[in-house]
Formats: sequence, C-alpha cells, structure tokens
Amino acid sequence: MGNFHRHADSSAIPSRRAANRRWLAVCAALAVVVGASYGVLNERRCVAKLADVRQQAYLTLSCSRRAWHGEVSGLSLHLSGTIEGEAEVWASNWEPQRLRGRVDLKIYHDWFEPSCTLRYRPLGLASGQLEVRYRFH
Repeated sequence: MGNFHRHADSSAIPSRRAANRRWLAVCAALAVVVGASYGVLNERRCVAKLADVRQQAYLTLSCSRRAWHGEVSGLSLHLSGTIEGEAEVWASNWEPQRLRGRVDLKIYHDWFEPSCTLRYRPLGLASGQLEVRYRFH
C-alpha cells in the first residue's frame, strides 16, 4: 500500500477560533445566570431594632431607592427576640399580631408601596428585645 492521505473537508471541522468564541459565549452566559441567581438568593434584608419594648413605637420600614422601580408587590417580615409580657404589632390594614415569650414570627403581606409603618404596642408591662428583619419584593 502506498501513502494514502485522507483530507477532511475543512468546513466540517470547526476552526480553533470559532470553538473559542463558542466557549467564551457559554462561559459568559453561565456567568450571567450565576450572578443573577446570587443576587436574588443573597438579596440583603434590612434590620430595625425596637429601642424600648416597654414603649409604643412606630418603625418606618423602607426599601432603598435603588431597589424601588415602582414594582414593589410584597413585604416579608421576620420578627425575633423575646417579650416578657405581651405586645402587638401591625401595619395599616393588617390584623394585629400578639407577641409573647420567645418571638420567631415570619409574615408576608402584599404591599405596593416603597415604605411601611410598623406599629408596636406593649399590652401592660413588657420587657425584652425585638428585632425586625424585612425585605420588599
């Protein structure tokens, strides 16, 4: 047998440059997806602490201007701490929620404004601490 060389059709084999471009496009798309997921999953929650649980208080909760684009549709709250005695929290058109003892209350409400006034009222003598973590959606 003699020297027989097979030549492949050059259009069937992608060039190294085209393969690199495709690889770069896949990496860029993956970076965008991972970055967006990271931003959503690690969205910063704001924190407000009640200065004195013995006194009635109004906490103004608001989202940053950067986050507000006229598309707020909900508000998540996580109240935690301890209340010796009894207290209530509520906002605008929400039913008051009673708090006592160890507090670990998670609330979601439809909300269409960039701020919310959370009201707190002790019922009788109360002591302890209360922290409010919140996020506008």
